[in-house]
Amino acid sequence: MSSETLATARTRLRWLWVCLGLAGLTVLAYLPAQRIPFISDDYLHIHLARQYGPAGGWGELLADPLYRCRATSNVLGYWIDRWFGLNSLAFHVTSLSLHIVNVWLVFALGWWPVVGWRAAAFGAAFFGIQIAPQEAVIWFAAVPELLQMLFALLAAHAWLLWLRLGRRRYYGTSLVLLVLALFSKESAVAIVPILAVLGLAEGRSARRLTAALAPHAALVLFYMALIFAAAPEHGHFHDAGTFSLTAPFWRTWLYSQWRLFWIWGLIAGIALAVWRPTGMRKFLLAAGGWTALALLPYCFLTYMPFVPSRHAYFASAGEALIVGAAFACFEQRWNRRRLAVAVVAAAIVGHQYLYLWIWKQRQYMERAADTEDLIAFAEKVPGPVYVHCFPVGMQAAEMALKLRLNKPMIRIDGVENLEEFRDRADVYCLRPEEHLGR
Repeated sequence: MSSETLATARTRLRWLWVCLGLAGLTVLAYLPAQRIPFISDDYLHIHLARQYGPAGGWGELLADPLYRCRATSNVLGYWIDRWFGLNSLAFHVTSLSLHIVNVWLVFALGWWPVVGWRAAAFGAAFFGIQIAPQEAVIWFAAVPELLQMLFALLAAHAWLLWLRLGRRRYYGTSLVLLVLALFSKESAVAIVPILAVLGLAEGRSARRLTAALAPHAALVLFYMALIFAAAPEHGHFHDAGTFSLTAPFWRTWLYSQWRLFWIWGLIAGIALAVWRPTGMRKFLLAAGGWTALALLPYCFLTYMPFVPSRHAYFASAGEALIVGAAFACFEQRWNRRRLAVAVVAAAIVGHQYLYLWIWKQRQYMERAADTEDLIAFAEKVPGPVYVHCFPVGMQAAEMALKLRLNKPMIRIDGVENLEEFRDRADVYCLRPEEHLGR
């Protein structure tokens, strides 16, 4: 074996160990979450997957203005349900597996000189255990975020390969991956400006990038036109103002970036500003641009003053790379003080782990407990279940009863009607004292 071949083999072995280490770090972070039962909207997602996921339902899926933008997750959910049934562990493991693949794809950005292997490795490690977007990994109903990110990262790799090698197959691949991302989540429209930012960081002119991205932009414009044309029937334009072009998006955008970067991203940004490592201008353009642009579509949501955890998943990869670059710079500057480097690494990992294991684990168990309480009640009732109050919506209660027990649910509206059912054993109200004055 030649020395060159031996060196290549050693490099591949080292990459394999890094990938295994990243997977282990990520699995350990989310291991306790694998025992969480289904959470409310998970049942609606599985119901829709059964309806839209099989090939025979694709025509109906494409006609649905809301869920055709979740096509990939509906198909995925259908197959998980078909293979494993209503097994919450199977759905959780699928989400975690998708997250690990995304972690590996963030690490793979190390081949691009603007990022480099050290920043990519540390950034991928932070991305794997990052607490900001944890909802996308733990809650299966948020799996569209994972799929969108999968196709976005693959599209970014294909785009950068085309820029550097000029081979048409990479360009065509980036277009196909963009389409798959658009069939995963509406916020995938941010991929086109992100590709433009990556091209600028690569050193290409704005004029050339505009021409090269014209087909990508045309796809996105057509996609958006279909969404707005269907606005009268689109649920998110009417469900308590989920989406609005008049939303205070600038305020939401700035506040959400602050929340995303707190605390390690903020420390990393300050450190890079002080140390000013070589090539940082292009790197910050790429990573910072990814973060800012990926958050922007979600800032038109009106039901919260900041972007929810699951919606921060797309943007968190850019922030994770910034943390990774800062830690790589810190590790190089303090390479003779291994204890100090180990302490900082342990502090970062420990902070993420403890937050996920203790605080978030308890929150998700409480969120799942509402549905589990309803199921336990319904198992003792021989006929239909009359439901008056359910904290996460009547539709979630109805789907849970249908999928878990194949039992019908009858809604009771109004306190006046509830009085008639006060003494019946088949009436469910999670917190009756709040509704009957008891």
